[in-house]
Amino acid sequence: MISMKRSFLNPYSLLLRPYSSLLIIPFSLFLLIACKQNNNKINSAFYYWKTTYELDSTDIKNLQKNHFNILYLRMFDVDWDAVKNMPIPRATIQFPLPPDTSLQIVPVVYITQTCLKKISLDSARILGGLLSNKVNEICEFFHIKYSQIQIDADWTESTKNKYFTLLTAVRSAQQNKRTLSCTIRLHQIKFPEKTGVPPVDRGMLMFYNMGELSEINEKNSIYNEQSASQYTQYIDHYKLPLDMALPHFSWGILYRNNKAAALLNGMEKENLNNPFFVKQKNNWYSVKSNTQWGGNDLHAGDRVRLETADENTCKDAWALLKLHQKSDSFTLTFFDLKPQTNEKIYQDLYHIAHSGD
Repeated sequence: MISMKRSFLNPYSLLLRPYSSLLIIPFSLFLLIACKQNNNKINSAFYYWKTTYELDSTDIKNLQKNHFNILYLRMFDVDWDAVKNMPIPRATIQFPLPPDTSLQIVPVVYITQTCLKKISLDSARILGGLLSNKVNEICEFFHIKYSQIQIDADWTESTKNKYFTLLTAVRSAQQNKRTLSCTIRLHQIKFPEKTGVPPVDRGMLMFYNMGELSEINEKNSIYNEQSASQYTQYIDHYKLPLDMALPHFSWGILYRNNKAAALLNGMEKENLNNPFFVKQKNNWYSVKSNTQWGGNDLHAGDRVRLETADENTCKDAWALLKLHQKSDSFTLTFFDLKPQTNEKIYQDLYHIAHSGD
């Protein structure tokens, strides 16, 4: 297995290390590619957000058979280390084998809000160059040609200058040879006069996570049509060409003493069908006896609200969203892809993406 120990960014020296050292230091393993999109068509894509690349030949075959030729691949998170007082990579993706380069792979780097808050303006400029150069080194190592890189961050009015400086540094390091994209949250669509419009070529609108996750009376914070409809009127006026991302995932919210205590990423209904949980009304479960899930301790008496966005959710979301897509040429991406996904899901999602073509 190709893996990298955690380390990162000495802002002034990391770029001087040869690529071979990546196999023993932090920023290791990234990869990536993405081809320019053809005009006048909808490209179908997936995000892959796991920390281990586990797509086998059957997965690749199903992706290609159902015309999903683009994979947005999260490479690592960039977080702030309070002890070292510097940004470091976390949850770097591991590759048991090199990724299948028959797919158009777009590398995605997620930067935490804490990192954006703590980093200085000058360090943001350095970090942008480092990220870009390391992607280049890795692509050379794997003989991968790529044409797009994406940065994912939830910036705010107070962090936009640093974030936009970082994005500009990425573009500069890429010498304007590749498409630079970034994710766009709904609040950034609604309030561009406050959060600004990032200096990128394209935005990826994340049409999900629109509810109050910690609110105990929330039914589904991933997607609900009432909340979604409050943002769609602003999409038409956003001053970037937009690709779209729809939710196809589930998670649980752990409540203890009626307060949100943890987010249980990746939890599904099947994970709750065991003696440790008791089904309650609607999408609620109670914890019958102490257990663990995803590194979280669950105590007897805790409650879990299971939230799911499935194919029907995607269908409803796209029916609303496509009314506000201004371009005939864009990428519709589903978040996120799980290894060994049933082929019928690929078929259903492809038909949803191309309904009304």
